Amino acid sequence: SCKLVLKSDAKPVIDPPRKLPFKLHNKVKEELGRMEQDGVIEKVNEPSEWVNSMVVTVKKSGSLRICLDPKNLNNNLMRSHYQLPTLSELRSELNGSTIFSTLDANSGFWIIPVDEESSKLLCFNTPFGRYRFERLPYGVS
Repeated sequence: SCKLVLKSDAKPVIDPPRKLPFKLHNKVKEELGRMEQDGVIEKVNEPSEWVNSMVVTVKKSGSLRICLDPKNLNNNLMRSHYQLPTLSELRSELNGSTIFSTLDANSGFWIIPVDEESSKLLCFNTPFGRYRFERLPYGVS
């Protein structure tokens, strides 16, 4: 699972909820229900020190993507540093390979669970109550 680590001087931030167009209310409620049923999010009733804004985007298909705007959280996270391989390193590793494939992981981030404490940092407000992500959402660095 993924563990988010706060900087030692981090101060909790509660972002105000963003306005949601009325015409999206039913679709957002349905999508939140689906995400809750799939174990991606969980309803929150206890107080939260960190609350992010929910961002809703409409895909070309008409379905919704529910994300966070974790700008304030990202500014307070310790980041692990990973050096991406260079093109020449990749070429040398792939030398002699003959079969290649590509994957487009639908909701790919959601396959990564977050630990309990990290989940408390991933709360967000909706017109239907507060939720928290139990899986790594888009936008968290």
